[in-house]
Amino acid sequence: ALDRYLGENIPIVSADHIQGGILAANHLINCGCKNVVQFAGTSVLNSSANKRHISFEKVMDDSNVNVHTIEMELNTFSKEQNLHYIDYMFNSYKDIDGVFATDNMAILIIKECYKRGIDIPKDLKIVGYDGTESSELFIPTLTTIKQPIKEICIDAVNKLIKLINNENISLESNHTVTLIKGETTWYIINISSTLYVYFSMSISVGVLYPRHLRGLLFIIFTTTSRSFWVIVEKSNLLG
Repeated sequence: ALDRYLGENIPIVSADHIQGGILAANHLINCGCKNVVQFAGTSVLNSSANKRHISFEKVMDDSNVNVHTIEMELNTFSKEQNLHYIDYMFNSYKDIDGVFATDNMAILIIKECYKRGIDIPKDLKIVGYDGTESSELFIPTLTTIKQPIKEICIDAVNKLIKLINNENISLESNHTVTLIKGETTWYIINISSTLYVYFSMSISVGVLYPRHLRGLLFIIFTTTSRSFWVIVEKSNLLG
């Protein structure tokens, strides 16, 4: 079975959802988020995918970050249904600064943010889950937790062949997930006790000459159609 617990003796193949939730939570924390929302599938369904929501919430709780979980009803797939939950999120949690959702839901959230005048990633950081092709094609590109779909499928087929041949197999296998950094999150990097650089993950080129600067300086630097800003305090420490 893929991502489903169908019985005690039925093998299950899935991504390492526990690690996926941890990666997503730690990334949003590193981005400075203090009040986040995650969208979860129904807990009625016995799916290994639910583990990511448990680990995500635990990391947030351990880090004293407010986390709100919106549990969606079973078989919620249509755009209209998802928009209903997104509207509920924005109306119910006015001060959120981070969201964790599936790729498809995350893309709808991005579109809704544009309609509401919410700046991504300045006002809201978004982390998806799945690593689908749409996460790379959409603008801004989505930061997401990528599931190794090919490896999962190969493993499932190999297990099925072994079962047909009456060979022994493990009942559960979890495949490593990966954090893919896109443009819907940014890091706050503390280079020294007095130098802080804030930048979007979309930035590929940038030059800063702070040698003769003193005090607090704001610099706007643009690459292609996007911009980022740098704050330098007491930059004489750089030489």
